[in-house]
Amino acid sequence: MANTEYELVARVGKARGLEGEVTATTAGDLPFSVYAGLHVHVVPPTLQGPRELDVVSVCEGAGNTYQLRFEGVDTIDAAEQIAGRFLLADVRDLEGLDMPLREIGRMVIDERHGELGEIREVIETAAHDVWVIDGPFGEVLVPVVDEVIVTYPEDESEPVCTRVMDGLLES
Repeated sequence: MANTEYELVARVGKARGLEGEVTATTAGDLPFSVYAGLHVHVVPPTLQGPRELDVVSVCEGAGNTYQLRFEGVDTIDAAEQIAGRFLLADVRDLEGLDMPLREIGRMVIDERHGELGEIREVIETAAHDVWVIDGPFGEVLVPVVDEVIVTYPEDESEPVCTRVMDGLLES
């Protein structure tokens, strides 16, 4: 039997409403990746309440807050049992989502300059993502736009190929 790998997907805030809704935010620097139908594990586990839940609905709230409803959590008392806890999901259930976290650690090679290094961080901006790459040129900020990304292989072990614009790298 294969080991299951889990990823932290959200932090449950407080109970909200009388029908079991809770607020939730991203966990750490991760993008919010909870969706209706996702099966999650509650950690640390509750003594009396649910330890595993299925997400019924996700609504975007103010700021970086979301409102979640779960199957079987239909009262404010039930919602309060999971308040303040974290949600984990099987990484296989997150595959295919547009998650910048999947890019961290990926090697980047430029057509003209050779190896740029590994993606250390993904900065999400209103216009487009920006990769923070550490390598032989030091810290390089690469905009994730069609004009720069030449190839983005599906296989995560293969490097991303770029064509960075003049002036981006210090010689």
